[in-house]
Amino acid sequence: MEFDAAISRMTNAGAELVTTFSLACELQEDWKKESANAMFTPFTSYMSEYGYVINNYWNNANQHSVEDPFGTVK
Repeated sequence: MEFDAAISRMTNAGAELVTTFSLACELQEDWKKESANAMFTPFTSYMSEYGYVINNYWNNANQHSVEDPFGTVK
């Protein structure tokens, strides 16, 4: 209940609520920047779901496939 009240107060005060992933992407702005390599580690270490997406993109962009971490692909 306290959480919902805090969110409501922030929203009513004009705060724009975003996710950690959204904030990190806004800070990075463009993955072609030199800071992209430094941002890669936090994405893969602390936001593993998004890190997997990034790894998958980069591996496939270079025509490589990514191992299925869940063993669902036969």
